[in-house]
Amino acid sequence: SVILVVPSQQLELKRAMRMGAADTLSSPFSRDEIKQALQVADQRLSLPAGQPEKYAGRIITICGTKGGIGKTTVTVNLAVTMAKYNLKVAVVDADLQFGDAAIILDLQPRKTIYEFIKECNEDYSQIGSYMIHHSSGVDLLSAPHRPEFAEEIEGADLAAILSQLQQQYDVVLVDTPPALVETSLVALEHSTDILLITSMELPTLKNSKLGMETLETLGLKERTKIILNRDSEVKGLRLESVEEILGSPIFTRIPSDGNVVVPSINQGIPFVLSHSRAAVSRSIFTLASMILGKKSMSSSSPKEAPSFLARVLGRR
Repeated sequence: SVILVVPSQQLELKRAMRMGAADTLSSPFSRDEIKQALQVADQRLSLPAGQPEKYAGRIITICGTKGGIGKTTVTVNLAVTMAKYNLKVAVVDADLQFGDAAIILDLQPRKTIYEFIKECNEDYSQIGSYMIHHSSGVDLLSAPHRPEFAEEIEGADLAAILSQLQQQYDVVLVDTPPALVETSLVALEHSTDILLITSMELPTLKNSKLGMETLETLGLKERTKIILNRDSEVKGLRLESVEEILGSPIFTRIPSDGNVVVPSINQGIPFVLSHSRAAVSRSIFTLASMILGKKSMSSSSPKEAPSFLARVLGRR
């Protein structure tokens, strides 16, 4: 919890609140004032008496140090899977220049995070009207329509958005670009869980190692879980070698299955819906259950989408 202490002539209450401050103090301040501020901060961190602990307000940031490694695909399919646990799930596409979450979900948002920042007048409680709903139950805050609009979204804006969404959703998944820009760092710092996506390619592993070192420098290594995407046998590389390179164990692996994943992206249907029995889908079910600490849904996952002929005949 944050308490901001600045000279009284420089005190900006709105900006302090946007940055997540629990209280503000103008300096110099008295012993009683700091004691009271600390009590307020402590109350904000504590659950009310008798309130059961749950996964409300959990922020999961999905990151990667190289483009094209399936980060957005994992984000979207993981979100759809988590929604099946009767959780209220949101996706924030924080790849602000070239975000693709809306395309993968076959959505065409009229308003994006850019319009929200331009129109909200710092009233972040309006965020709900800028989310677009998907039939799976997932709500999406889309990336801007144009790459140049990304410059209008600052780290403080994303921090305020995530703080607001935490109050409205059980799980918020944040998709980030393959670069450590200001907004990415803000998302990482606000995360309860960080999923670092990597693959069995030496350039990707080299960048992932640098990413892990950066996260460790930021004090975020303990929150980070390494996900090995497109897992397949690669000559000269073994799982033990990958873990040795990265200096951390692999949390879970997602198999390579272009025959399932590529068509699902092109059709705008998450593969956990269109091919729920496929190995790649079962790996996402397992990942969701591991993160949430719940029983995997793979044994009771939904049936695959019916064929055209089956739909015509009214059969599944």
